[in-house]
Amino acid sequence: KIPPGYSNRMKLLFTMGGTQGLVGWWMVKSGLGEDRRGDRKEIRVSPYRLAAHLGMAFSTYSVLLWTGFGILQLPNDTAKDAATKLM
Repeated sequence: KIPPGYSNRMKLLFTMGGTQGLVGWWMVKSGLGEDRRGDRKEIRVSPYRLAAHLGMAFSTYSVLLWTGFGILQLPNDTAKDAATKLM
């Protein structure tokens, strides 16, 4: 169950996860052409796209931590319910 007030944040996280996938594909696509290989047999991606992918990952992880720590601070009624059942 999603706590009240967190549904928009969950939607944001879902959107950021999807965007991370798109940015990742955009980054990998930059290294798939024959013109990007040069004289070596290795794939090289654009450093700007790599930086965008990394920045997006840090942003997504930050929002994920912010949401997780916020949910951990919510009052938890399970201990009170367990004590009530014992009496």
